[in-house]
This record gives sequence, structure tokens and C-alpha cells, in this order.
Amino acid sequence: KTGKLRKKLRVTSWVQDSATGEYRKVIKEYKEDDSHFVEYMSRKKREDGRHRKMLTVEEEEQERNRKREIHRLQEAQRRAKQKLSNINKYEKHLKSGKSEKNAQLGHFNMRCSACGAKGHNSRSKECPLYEVTRENEKVSYQKGLVKQLDASGMRLSITQPKEKKISVKFDLKKTPQWKRKEGEADFRATVVHKPKPSAVNVDRTQRKAGSAEVKLNKVFESVVRALEAERDFTPFVHPAEKTVKGYNEFIQKPMDLKAMANKCTKVIYRSSEAFKADLELIVSNCHEFNTKRGMNPELEPIARRLQGQAEQLIERESAVVHELELSLSGEAPPRAHSRGVAVDAKRAARDERRRAQREQQRAEREKARAASRGDATAPTPPAVSALASHSSACSEATSSSALSLDESSSSWLDAFVDASDAARPRPGHVP
Repeated sequence: KTGKLRKKLRVTSWVQDSATGEYRKVIKEYKEDDSHFVEYMSRKKREDGRHRKMLTVEEEEQERNRKREIHRLQEAQRRAKQKLSNINKYEKHLKSGKSEKNAQLGHFNMRCSACGAKGHNSRSKECPLYEVTRENEKVSYQKGLVKQLDASGMRLSITQPKEKKISVKFDLKKTPQWKRKEGEADFRATVVHKPKPSAVNVDRTQRKAGSAEVKLNKVFESVVRALEAERDFTPFVHPAEKTVKGYNEFIQKPMDLKAMANKCTKVIYRSSEAFKADLELIVSNCHEFNTKRGMNPELEPIARRLQGQAEQLIERESAVVHELELSLSGEAPPRAHSRGVAVDAKRAARDERRRAQREQQRAEREKARAASRGDATAPTPPAVSALASHSSACSEATSSSALSLDESSSSWLDAFVDASDAARPRPGHVP
């Protein structure tokens, strides 16, 4: 009567007959106001809430995908309707046969693709190339380049022609990207992951700052610095291969004053002959690159003057250089080292002082014991005099003083033993 649907709870169960043993179907119905109905609905509500909480991540993702697909289909339907509306306007304009300058149809700015004129398209009979266009379309259909997808003729499929492959060979190592990558790899190899220098067995005397090799290279370095200060020798100070193009093609072993200074810093020169050989190399390189090729003839005389001035500076220090070269070659007489003898003398004196101190401490302990027994006439040990005598003794007299100490100590111990025996009480004696 009210027009509302009434809910009923229908419970179906199978009950076994006790007499026959057969099962029969029993259906019971409960109305909304019944307690069974209310209890069932509340239980179902709790279970539905529990099921909603137990939704997995996969089900939630499926739900999102479903909504996304619905949105995509709605958008595609809207675009299809818009496209159909534009096509209808376009077909209507084609049937009218009108030619309007700069005609606007929605988003269409009409321009013929065949002749390029505005106001019509390639399918319009107003186009002067209409017949040619139709003939080309027939040929395209015959060759299978264009296929019609539906009966309206508005949807066409154009087959793309095969593209020709063009192969070009070029050197990757000459590209800026390759050079930059090589530079980064070289930086990582030399700076970031710099290998540890291998251990070299070098004499410790050669590694000292005041060794003969270091002093010899210091002399040569002072000569190089003096030459670098001369303004006339400026062309030979810095490497020529960095400023002169194609220098390395003619000169295999370049040499300059900066390179010689670096060799002095690294302690490479071991004789004046090696230093003079590098000076001669500067002159020969100048002759090969300049004079022999007819270029800069004024540079070779300057190089000769540089060589002569360097030899004069070395000649001034010839005595020092000769002595250092002899020291490096091993011909110089070795120095007499007295350190070992001095160490032995100090060690012997220290041992004697400690021995005298131990003897004195032992004598004091014996004296204290004798005093505790009532014997005040204990002999005095001669260790103090021995200590005074040993403090000023040299290494040669060490053994004799130690011998006298041992003899005096033994005589004192004998006297002390005799005194102890005399002071010991005899049987039946009352002190």
C-alpha cells in the first residue's frame, strides 16, 4: 500500500527425518521487525565492513585502472563527436561549391594541397589541377599505396614508402664527446685513482737532503736559474712544442731550460757530462729546426752563447762539482765514524755506575741487619770511592776499575763474614 519494498529473510535448511532418515527441505521466512532479521542484517553489515578493509593493493589498483579506462573512453567519444561535426561542416562546404578567400571552417583554414591556393581543396572541381589529382589517386589505389578503410571514403590508409638506408662512417675518437670522455678517464687514472709508487731500494744516504747527489743538482739548478734570468735567452726557457706548430715533427727529443730545472728538482743529474749533454741538445735542436731550414738564423748564435755561459758558471764551481762527482762514483775516501766507539764507552760507564750502586745498596742492607743484631762495628764498604773513580774513568780503564771493585768487594765480604762469626753467641755463653 505504501509503495515501498519490504525485505524478508528467507532461511533454507535441510532437516533429516528421524523416522525415515530422509532429508527434506525446510524454508522459513522472517520479517523486518523479527529478531532473526535484525541480527542477520547487523552481522552482514559487520562482515561487509570487514571485507572492505581486507581489500588488497591489487584490487585497489584494478579499481584505479577501471576508472582511468572509463575516463579514456569518455574522452575518445568526445573527440570522435567533435571530429564528426567538423567533417559534416566540411562536406557541407564541399557540396556548396563556394570559393571564399581565407575560408574558416571551425579549425580548418582551407588551402588546396595540389595548387596551393586558398578557398578550396584538392578534391574541389574549382582546382585547376583537379583532373591530375584524380588521376594520381587512381594510380595510388591501383598500386596499393592508398587503401580505403570504410564506405564513406573519408578514412584512408596511406602506405609509407620504404626508406633508403644511408651509412656514413666517421671516426668516433675525433668527436668532442669521445675526447671529453678520454680526458675524464685520464683524470681519474692519474689523479683520483693515482697508483701508489712502487718501493725502490735506494741507499739511505742518497735520500738525505744533504747527500752528494742533491748538492750536485742544486749547483746545476743555480746555473739554470741564472740562465733563465738573462733576457736574451728567453726563446730557450719554455718548451717550443707548445708554441711552435709542427715542432715535434722535426725534433724527436726537445729540451729547454724549464725541463732542465725540473730534472734538477727531481735529482736526475749525476754528473756534469749529463748536464752539458742537455745544453748541447738545445743547440742541436735549434740548428735542426731553424738554421737548417733557413728560419730564424739569429737563434743559433744565442744558443751557442747560452752554452758557453753555462759552462763558465760550472767551471767556477769545478772544485765542488768534482768532489761531489767523486763522492757519487765511490772514489772519495770514507769518513771516519767514531760514533760506535763513543756509544760503547758511554754504555760501559753506565754499567759500572749501576754496578756500584747495587754494591752500595747491598752493603747498606747488610749494615742494617748487623745493627739490628747489636753489632755496631760493621766494616764500611769501599763502593763509594769506587763509584767516584768510575764516574771519571774512560773506556780503556773500565775493565781495570771493575776488577779493583770486585777485589775490594770480595775482601770486604770476607771481613764481614769473620765479624759475624765472632759476634754469633756460642752454646752456654750469656752475652
